[in-house]
Amino acid sequence: MNISAFARRLGISQPLIAAYINGSKIPSESRKKEIEKELHRIGKELLEVSL
Repeated sequence: MNISAFARRLGISQPLIAAYINGSKIPSESRKKEIEKELHRIGKELLEVSL
């Protein structure tokens, strides 16, 4: 997964999430929680994968 795909999953623009990553913008507490929740969702999806 790349940053564009992650941004789409969150429903925010790729430049905004990139700004959070490089530190030029700081997300609000509610946005931080949204990001964390989505990361956990992705982690759960990955745990469900079986080969």
